[in-house]
Amino acid sequence: MKGSALNYKWDECPNIGFTRDNFHDYLLWAVNEIGANDIFLESNEPLGIKKDNVTYNVTDRHITYHEMANLIKTIYQNSAETELRSGRPFGFSYTFTYGMDEELRFRVDASAGNSTTGIDEGIELVIRPSQGEPPSVQELNLSNRIIDIANHKKGLAIITGPTGSGKTTLIASLLKFIIQTMRKHILAVEDPIEFDLKKIPNRKSRVMQTEVGTNVISFSKFMKHMLRRSPDVIFIGELRDAESINAGLLAAQTGHLVFATGHTNNSSSTLERLVDDLPADHQKSKLLKLIGATHSIVHQRLLNGRMGGRVAVLEELHINRELQMKMYSIVTKGSESLTSFLAEYIEEQGLSIKCAIKEKFSQGLLALDTCIEEIASGMSESDLEFFLIETNRLFKEKTIEEDEFTEWNKYIEVFNESLR
Repeated sequence: MKGSALNYKWDECPNIGFTRDNFHDYLLWAVNEIGANDIFLESNEPLGIKKDNVTYNVTDRHITYHEMANLIKTIYQNSAETELRSGRPFGFSYTFTYGMDEELRFRVDASAGNSTTGIDEGIELVIRPSQGEPPSVQELNLSNRIIDIANHKKGLAIITGPTGSGKTTLIASLLKFIIQTMRKHILAVEDPIEFDLKKIPNRKSRVMQTEVGTNVISFSKFMKHMLRRSPDVIFIGELRDAESINAGLLAAQTGHLVFATGHTNNSSSTLERLVDDLPADHQKSKLLKLIGATHSIVHQRLLNGRMGGRVAVLEELHINRELQMKMYSIVTKGSESLTSFLAEYIEEQGLSIKCAIKEKFSQGLLALDTCIEEIASGMSESDLEFFLIETNRLFKEKTIEEDEFTEWNKYIEVFNESLR
């Protein structure tokens, strides 16, 4: 049940024993009744959830180490406990059916650590719900600029953002668009698989998903044979090291449309950030190759919505030939920062994260404090003037209530003082 103070409690947790059936009941409650974004199970700790970026403990009873060890063996494989004790965290997808053949699908990340009862009695599962079928581009309300990424014949499209920001969901939606509208051969390697692309109805494309650890022993093994399988579109997961960057470049440079993810704070810094961890003498050449291969970088964040739920805001960088040549020149001459140049370019195009946040605020989807928290470091007096004008408009149009109007005006006044 849900308390008035946003406290969540799962009342059906058994006092003794925690079986796979109890696990399924807990997942059903967390997803269907609460709408949790993440679900936590940890030995010698209460069960927990995260909803709208806030974490809650939802049971008084602590789950024991032996219950966790038995559960992970049941839902994954018998060697699970041994793998974790050996210092090998792992991820996998998990699906179960209930009711009249309804299905829930999850991404599970398992790791070991210290516990209140001992340094070797900590097991944690972080479980993220995912739909069996990805949402459509219409359901995500994607702009034509974003949808057009799927129409490229070749090149690299990078979707960045923090953990849990919907990067894979955005890519899966674009893949669904391709699958339902084009006759392509799509390969995806994931760790683990989040969306079942074969569940998409009315498929025109062929699609094969490969899960690392389940269908192939390593990412490198998949990459070694990837281009021999006649793909048109490839999803390679995260660009996290030299191997994955080289694989993405090779595929993009040989006439394939490649989707990948990255963990960066914005679109403008993505390319330089990707090469930061490479040997110094390789960084410039790799950066030039990335500039030549990349056609789109989208940075996405999920912010707490004014009326609940989460709202996606996107920063976009679409690289045409003219921009590409300018980027080549900057890197070759080393006369200015590529990241700074791109940040200014994106702002001029009206495609920055600040512009996206302002747009959602004008639609009444984001509260003022959420917006200012996200863009405070780059806030100007003109930005504050924008929020003041829009706050008055939203109140006049009865989009916001009087208490919000009063609170927001006070917030603007306080922040305005800090800018002086």
